[in-house]
Amino acid sequence: MKIDALWRDPRIQAAGWTPSEWNQVLESAVNVSRLDRIREPERILSEIEISAIFTLAERASQGEPLGYILEHAHFDGLLLSVSPDVLIPRPDTEVLLQAALQCVAVDVPGHLLDVCTGSGALALAFKTHHPSWRVVGSDIAPEAIAVARRNGDRLGVSVEWVVTDLCDGLGQFDVIIANPPYIAIDDTRVEFSVSTYEPALALFADNEGLAVIERLLKEARSHLRPEGRLLIEHGPEQHGRIASAARKLGWLEIECRPDLAGRDRVTTMRFS
Repeated sequence: MKIDALWRDPRIQAAGWTPSEWNQVLESAVNVSRLDRIREPERILSEIEISAIFTLAERASQGEPLGYILEHAHFDGLLLSVSPDVLIPRPDTEVLLQAALQCVAVDVPGHLLDVCTGSGALALAFKTHHPSWRVVGSDIAPEAIAVARRNGDRLGVSVEWVVTDLCDGLGQFDVIIANPPYIAIDDTRVEFSVSTYEPALALFADNEGLAVIERLLKEARSHLRPEGRLLIEHGPEQHGRIASAARKLGWLEIECRPDLAGRDRVTTMRFS
């Protein structure tokens, strides 16, 4: 069967893959890249290759996210291993990365902490851009830190990984970044594939999703050096409450950055 004909098969369409995701499936499952398809537009897949793709499509049709099916995801040009122990890195989180990169001076070494690091995506990407910085990734879940450590080892990027709750037991940093759990426990808008397959510990928080963020606003103050900055990813409706809580705690220069769809996504601030 030709690739274009396979794409039109109802079993493949039931997977709900976008054309971009379909390209990822072909490259990962049968080692056929987009360039290969240009070079061999009439390429015919073997029965074994077709069977492998149908198996993946069946899993996707049940709602399993593609990242877990392929066991990897892309973030800022890095290929990262992912498992159900960690969230799948999303493009919106690159807004947090870019904000962190923009708030540090080029060629001036410093210390950065990535709280709730998960797969290590943010910590590894930042370290790749700023090799002279000391970067620490923390997570309360040992399973997540194991995934992050494997990613760092495979990429050859040196990040310190620590199992701890937020900043507990850690020193002081110039920048703290966080993509913490911020979805309200009773939020019915969460996609089935997310709530069913991704780790609840990394998704949901009490107090309408703000419990962990509010703790971080308090604890981060004693872990930042003078002029240090805190950057937090959050839900589109949460900036106002985060900014209000931050002001009461003495945070300054509180600003919000939009995500790719123009929704409030990352709040940045400075302490002292």
